[in-house]
Amino acid sequence: MEVRLYDKETDKYIDTWQLDMDMQLPYITDDKDAIAGAEKRIRSASRSIHEYAKGLTASVTKEQAIDFLQMSIIRAERGMGEFHIEQPKKFKPVISDKEILANPDLANIESINFTIDLEKLNRNAEKRRRNKGW
Repeated sequence: MEVRLYDKETDKYIDTWQLDMDMQLPYITDDKDAIAGAEKRIRSASRSIHEYAKGLTASVTKEQAIDFLQMSIIRAERGMGEFHIEQPKKFKPVISDKEILANPDLANIESINFTIDLEKLNRNAEKRRRNKGW
């Protein structure tokens, strides 16, 4: 597995990052040595990354760190006007092959339209809180 990295401003290709498959653990395994070995490699890689990050930030003064924080805050404030969350109007369900074999009508579902009534959800949540004495 790999990820291609691009410059955010110019969209210019920078590099390709390869996932180290040795860091991955199988979902189900009985081999405790395999789990211990993989966890040890993960801890070692994590330590290396933290040490490298410390080296990068070691030369940054407190004033520069505050400037970086201030810059991030300003950038976030500028983007607030453009930021909004839209409620989804439809979704595509993920249905297992086993379920489709058991009920063939499920195979034809492309997407499901729905609406979420947030006011109704909030009213019901408030009722539950009151009933439980919260």
